[in-house]
Amino acid sequence: MIAIFSALSSEIDATAGALEAPVVSSFAGREISVGTLFGTEVAVGFTGVGKVLAAMTMQGVIDRFRPESILFLGIAGSLNQKYDIGDVIVAADCLQHDFDATRFGFLRGEIPYEKIVELPGDEKLVDLASRWKPGGRSVHIGRILSGDRFVSTAHESPDTHLREELQKNTVDMESAAAALVAHLNGVPFLVVRIISDKADGVMPADFKGFMKESSSLLSDFASYFVACRRPG
Repeated sequence: MIAIFSALSSEIDATAGALEAPVVSSFAGREISVGTLFGTEVAVGFTGVGKVLAAMTMQGVIDRFRPESILFLGIAGSLNQKYDIGDVIVAADCLQHDFDATRFGFLRGEIPYEKIVELPGDEKLVDLASRWKPGGRSVHIGRILSGDRFVSTAHESPDTHLREELQKNTVDMESAAAALVAHLNGVPFLVVRIISDKADGVMPADFKGFMKESSSLLSDFASYFVACRRPG
């Protein structure tokens, strides 16, 4: 089984709608659909916004379904001027930008005594994603920084170090937490997100339409991913 999740139901609706013979269940208020794509069993659902809900849901999914890999999809903001709205970002790694125990000698994002800082995406899955060709869109490999704060500009924080780290990266509120749970459980993990804004407070004028289009594009990627992962 492959688990395919996002933070919001609107990000994953198109993927859930593509399932064959779906059976819907619930877990802690999360709706999960289990069905098939290209003959492969998949579990599709949403976690809710923020690191706690992402981590809780991912652990529940792993415990219940024992997926062989996890695909986390959605939208994200970017402070990298090379990334345009609508571009696709494949996470080479994820990091919690708001996890700070530097006063005690740890790196920013490092979980004390766990020896965990960056959470790399599975190399084979990142390579697979990098070869996807969504018509007319650029695919970038980069770092995703996650935190329980909506980032609208790199200059909104008084912490110079944090501002410097945010530059040239993509920001969201879930990926690093979901990646951490997958890492600790030994499940291959991949994050793919579509740039919805440049973390400048300006969103697409027709955001509802943008979300619908993004959900459809992410569903196309999910189908590509599952088809490529089929045995043989």
